[in-house]
Amino acid sequence: MSLEQYRWMLVDDFVDNINKYRARTFVPGGHLEADESMIRWYGVGGSFVDAGIPHYAAIKRKPDNGAEIQNLADVASGIMLRLKIVKSAAEEEAIAAAAADKDDDNEDIVANKGGKGTWVFLELVAPWQDSGCLITANAYFASIEAAVKMKEMGLHFIGNVKQCSRRFPMEVLGNATLPKRGCKGVMMQRKRLHQLDKSSRAPPEKVIIKVPQPKAIAKYYKGAGTIDRHNRLRVDELQLDRNLGTKHWDKRFNIGVLGIICVDAYLFFQQVVSANNRTRSCLEFFGRLADELIDNQEGIRITRAAADTDAGGDGSADAAEPTVRKTIKMKHKKVLIAHRGDAAARTARGN
Repeated sequence: MSLEQYRWMLVDDFVDNINKYRARTFVPGGHLEADESMIRWYGVGGSFVDAGIPHYAAIKRKPDNGAEIQNLADVASGIMLRLKIVKSAAEEEAIAAAAADKDDDNEDIVANKGGKGTWVFLELVAPWQDSGCLITANAYFASIEAAVKMKEMGLHFIGNVKQCSRRFPMEVLGNATLPKRGCKGVMMQRKRLHQLDKSSRAPPEKVIIKVPQPKAIAKYYKGAGTIDRHNRLRVDELQLDRNLGTKHWDKRFNIGVLGIICVDAYLFFQQVVSANNRTRSCLEFFGRLADELIDNQEGIRITRAAADTDAGGDGSADAAEPTVRKTIKMKHKKVLIAHRGDAAARTARGN
């Protein structure tokens, strides 16, 4: 076990349990979105890279630096379905190699250039295999290999693929002329029967119709901002990363994941309650949620006298009273000091 793997164990179980619980209990809609999130962490000063978070991510297009999480969300509700921690290149290669040993089908994807994003993508959507869901993703996850694998897994896929990707259809799209900024070149063409000859007896003819903006593009942009909106609620509204200070990177990471759960609770609450019972703002919901967490009765022990209504009990739950008792170590320490005092007194009397 490497040092990085050992240190990530402080947060791995928390993330794994969330993934298992969501896959077991939550049924998503037909459209899922893959993207990434950042948990704010700038260290405690000095060379925090060695003593701080095992892998520090700094991306220019992201407002904060720290720990990066690749995730999958349900577009209809905005709820996070699956989280994956981004680790160092060496650790990711070790994880990919272990996965390739278990599954020979993934070995060629991991070995190819750009296969890391595809392998991560497959891991995110694995619980919803053969569900027929539509998956949309940005250029990091999207590739020709990803599209082929999604089809084999019984999923639909829409993503923007860069021209430098392997198996990119350069023969078709490479010759497309775009006269000005904002123009699009698409491969979608449809053969339709049109009545070109307006005479009464002329049969319809098959013509090729080029679709200027396919519905696939509208579907892609419908889910493109799902995780970004989730990140904005967590970072700008909830602000756990900024308001709860800590000098431990693992606590900061777990607090960030807790923020994801709180935002999911808010989104789920807004979906299932009636319009009259919905909160006016997310801050109002977070305040009510904090009150319920503080007054949480989980783990309260019901005493036998309180539970027995026939004996005069009210059936309420009584919390066990905390008791403070001295430890054996403290008693030994006091006894040792007393003995030392007695020995010093005897020595003084002897002199």
